[in-house]
Amino acid sequence: MSATPIAPGAYRVNLGGVAVFLIDASDGVTVIDAGQPGKVDRIMSGIRSIGKTPTDVNNVLVTHYHNDHVGSLAELAESVRAKVWVPKGDAPIIRAGGTPPPLDHRGFIGSMLARALKMAEQKANSVDHEVSGGDEIPVAGGIQVLDSPGHTGGHVSYLWPNQNGVLFAGDAAANILGRLDVMPVCEDFETAEKSFVALAGHDFNAAGVGHGKPIVSGASDAFKRVAGKYGAQV
Repeated sequence: MSATPIAPGAYRVNLGGVAVFLIDASDGVTVIDAGQPGKVDRIMSGIRSIGKTPTDVNNVLVTHYHNDHVGSLAELAESVRAKVWVPKGDAPIIRAGGTPPPLDHRGFIGSMLARALKMAEQKANSVDHEVSGGDEIPVAGGIQVLDSPGHTGGHVSYLWPNQNGVLFAGDAAANILGRLDVMPVCEDFETAEKSFVALAGHDFNAAGVGHGKPIVSGASDAFKRVAGKYGAQV
């Protein structure tokens, strides 16, 4: 499984239905999200494809608690001995395991995803740090934490200022079938829309999302166009 670049130093690893991301910086490799259960080998393959080894991974950043984003977290973190950073609002379930709240859905794609993403009991994970919006994680030259709740109550996104800005939006946005928008399954759509608008207020050239294709140029402008339908002036 090869990683594909979305910006210099930033890569996407497609795990089938969901993506994780890599940042290759002078202080090592940072992995963003950990995919579904049983995907560590594919993540490792993506790391090797950019000329790195698992021992180069120092940090794993998590956007939210759903099993398609934390399913391989415990195995990955243990395998590479990385520090795990998670959103404070979603940390209790990530730490202890359990069943997340149910998701509402919109449209045909949302109804399909709702059937596929049934909430199930999740494993417990070790967590080193909890983060909230406004924090800066001291890796890769500094990664900004942006609150982006709605898909889950504690969802966060990560903004890497390098390369004119790279946004790792998790499920605060989706680009399924080339249609950028709020993820069509959410715990709270009204809050998710506000989070999408807030993300559109930042400057970034590229954006990676958990579901759908990345946007490799003009990403914040694309977000602004979509945010306009929610009445945003950004």
